[in-house]
This record gives sequence, structure tokens and C-alpha cells, in this order.
Amino acid sequence: TQLSQLAPSDLLDVTRSDFKLGRKLKQTADTAETPATAEELERARLLRRLGNELRVSGRLREAGEAFRRALNVRPHGAWLIYDFARLLRSQASAQSDARLLSRARAALRLASIRARNDVVLLPLIGESFLECGDARHARRALEKAVEIDSGNFKARVGLADQGWRVVLHRARSEEHTSELQ
Repeated sequence: TQLSQLAPSDLLDVTRSDFKLGRKLKQTADTAETPATAEELERARLLRRLGNELRVSGRLREAGEAFRRALNVRPHGAWLIYDFARLLRSQASAQSDARLLSRARAALRLASIRARNDVVLLPLIGESFLECGDARHARRALEKAVEIDSGNFKARVGLADQGWRVVLHRARSEEHTSELQ
């Protein structure tokens, strides 16, 4: 954490972890939005990478701080928002917190809007929606990727997988209904 200039984990343990995306701050003349410098963008890229590494290693509070700092520089970055959503999902799973899972879904919806025509990111967003239990938004993201690039293998596999899930669910429902009769 010293190289990343993040606070030590004992300090992060007592801080609030409810950073929210999309909050509009009141802008005054001296706080008007200015474009990020090349140095700030590189720092945001490194913080995103650090956040992902910390998330994978289970250091979720520190990962959250890394993403928070990166999002302060690049609040509209689709990949950054997507990675932040994955962190929220990890936190929701670790803490069995439905509110965090809801926030993860909201971040994924925002990432899918900001992804525009990114045929690499959209299928990943679709998969993450499925992991969060949101089949409707998953289908939308996957269909959008196929619409942009009809040969997108990952999106087509995701749609096929989702189709099989629907078929299996219906078969189980019918089986259960016939057992009850």
C-alpha cells in the first residue's frame, strides 16, 4: 500500500465503504470539471489494476479505496465502472449483503451504458449480470454485442448458455408441477 499511496488497512477498516457512482457534486467556478492530465489518467489505470489485484487476493477494503481513487479521476470509464461492479459483487458475496448486490447491478447497468459499442466489454458485462442473477440485463448486453458484431463468439455462447438455462428451468418447473398432481 505504500507504493500505491493507499491508506493502511487498519485505517480503512474504520472508514465508510459506501462510495457511490454517478453522484453529481455542486460545481463552482473553481471546481469546474477539467480534463484529466496524462499523469492522472495513468494513475487511474494503475489504481484500477491495483484494485483488481487486491480484489482477487481478498483485500476488498483496499481494493475499494483503489477503485474510489481511480473513479475520482475517470468517473465515466466503462471498464473501470465494470471492475468496480465486480468488486461490489465480491463484497456482497463475502458479506451476504443484498444491498451491495443491488449496487453491483446498478454499476453494471451504468457500465453497459458507458460501454457503447465495446464488443469486448459487453459480453463480460452480460456474464456479470448473470452472476448477479439479472438475466434480463444479461440478455440485453449480450444481444447488443451480437448486434454490433454478429461473429462475437463470447456473446453468442453467453446467449446460448442463457437459452439452455431457460429450457432447464422450464423442464424442472414442469417436472415439479407433474409431481404435485
